[in-house]
Amino acid sequence: QKARAISPDLASDTMEPARSPHTVVVCVDGSSWAKDAVKWTLENHVTLRDKIVFVNVYAPKVCSSQEDTHLREIGGKLLQECSELALERGISNNSVMEAGDARQIILDVCKREDAATVVLGSRGMGAAKRVLVGSVTDYVARFADCAVVAVKPVKNAEAGRRKIAIGIDASANSTRAFDWILFHLIVPGDLVLLLHCSDGSTTEEGQSMVREYFEALKDREIEAKIIFKRDCDPRDGVVDCVEQEKADILVMGSRGLGTLKRMVLGSVGDYALHHAGCPVVIVRNPPN
Repeated sequence: QKARAISPDLASDTMEPARSPHTVVVCVDGSSWAKDAVKWTLENHVTLRDKIVFVNVYAPKVCSSQEDTHLREIGGKLLQECSELALERGISNNSVMEAGDARQIILDVCKREDAATVVLGSRGMGAAKRVLVGSVTDYVARFADCAVVAVKPVKNAEAGRRKIAIGIDASANSTRAFDWILFHLIVPGDLVLLLHCSDGSTTEEGQSMVREYFEALKDREIEAKIIFKRDCDPRDGVVDCVEQEKADILVMGSRGLGTLKRMVLGSVGDYALHHAGCPVVIVRNPPN
């Protein structure tokens, strides 16, 4: 099978130094895509050293305490099911249930738990609906200070090893994204796709960085494939490469813009988050 749980000593076996334990926040609401997020986290992202915090948020009913009680009962059962799934794999976890604005509560939990990653499900909406901003996943992807994973159904998935695509340009954002996959995602047998899509303005410098990453993976005995796509809109280029190569996961770096700029669409990472046909990881620079 392509997906697998990561052993606790994997990092020290395949790359140096081994990463320290971290906390992963997983958002659950009973939907099929939230269930996919839980499954993806357990099979692709956590080790036995890590901790998962499952979060369930419900909208309070002002005029009906009975309905609030019912919602809490449903949420409690859902969180218990998630906890049992994690414990079956030996992953420590705890749960948070709160009433209110899901977007802000998720961000607050991430800060309170000092999370390294937050994982959410995504419906993989059609092209027209993708341009409408406002979903919980979209909001968290803009404002979270940790890495954000939007789990979506994989289009044209192939059996066998995982294909992890990473978008690379000549920036510190790419360096952080590359470091993130080394310490948080890659397992033996994965194929890493190093994507550099350029409109022609930064091709030489970007190509140099891609080759540097290729050699770094080679030193760690991780197979990689270099893909250059020139004279294209980088947004379309990355999404097209993901589809053509049948990638299972796409990782993109982000500058971690200020509050005002985060509201503006147009970055390659934001475009990929909405249009790529596989789970997308947005790796942000930590706030200073």
